[in-house]
Amino acid sequence: MARVKYTDLQLSAEFKRDYIQRLALFSFFFILVAEVSLAISIPWYLGRENAMANEVARLNLFSEFDGLRYSINAGIKNSKSLLYTAELKVAKWDLDKTADHLRAHQKQLSDEEIAEMRKRVRSMYGAIARSRGSSSISRENVLTTTKFVDSVIPKEKGKNNGK
Repeated sequence: MARVKYTDLQLSAEFKRDYIQRLALFSFFFILVAEVSLAISIPWYLGRENAMANEVARLNLFSEFDGLRYSINAGIKNSKSLLYTAELKVAKWDLDKTADHLRAHQKQLSDEEIAEMRKRVRSMYGAIARSRGSSSISRENVLTTTKFVDSVIPKEKGKNNGK
C-alpha cells in the first residue's frame, strides 16, 4: 500500500476549500445583483403602471368627450326650438375648441386635470339630459322692474291739479 504524503492531503483540502469559497462568493454576488435589480425595477414598474392608469383615464376622457359631442350633434339635428339649438351650438363650439386643445396637449395632462375635465363632461351630460324635454338648457328669468321703476318715478297727481 502506498503511503499518502501530508503535503498531498493538504493540497487536496485547499482545492476543495477554494471551490466552496468561489461558489459562496458567486452566490453572494448573484443575490446582491438580484436584490439591486429588484430595488431598481419595482419603482420603475410601479411608475409604468401609474403611466398606464393615466393613459386609460385619458382615453376614457376622450371617449366621454366624443360621446358628448355626438349627443350634442344629435340634439342639434332633432331640436325644434331655436333657443335650444343655439345653446347646443355654443356648447358644441366650446367642446370642439376644448377637444382641439386636449388633443394638442394630451401628454401634459395630469391626473387632476383629467378628473376635472371628466367632471365637467359629466355635468354637461346631465344638463343636456335634463333639458331634452324642454325648450332650453338655461333657465329664463323674468325680470320684473315695475317695483323699482315705480319707486324712482313720482306718481302723477291728477291732470287737473297741474293747471
